[in-house]
Amino acid sequence: MFRGFTLTPEFKVRLVAAQFDGYTETGSSANLTVGSRTVQGLEERAVATLAYVGYAGAKRITLYGQINSRNAPKAAREELLAIGTLICQAFRRKSQQADSRDAP
Repeated sequence: MFRGFTLTPEFKVRLVAAQFDGYTETGSSANLTVGSRTVQGLEERAVATLAYVGYAGAKRITLYGQINSRNAPKAAREELLAIGTLICQAFRRKSQQADSRDAP
């Protein structure tokens, strides 16, 4: 990127699952029976961190900002995930080009 700046993309996917046994409550005029069930959830998260490290005289300056899809509105989350996909594709292309140059 630019001198002193780094952009770090981060992508996470988490699958959460829980299984609950069924039960029956008795002892009243309206007994209750609850069946067993399984609950699953999938959570995806994209984070982009832009950092700058520079110097002001002898003092080191570090600044960074972060965009987190989890806390962003839906449109921003979708945009951030799309940008992350493009970044990954660009890195993959550069890696493939470097591999092809290194091949005998």
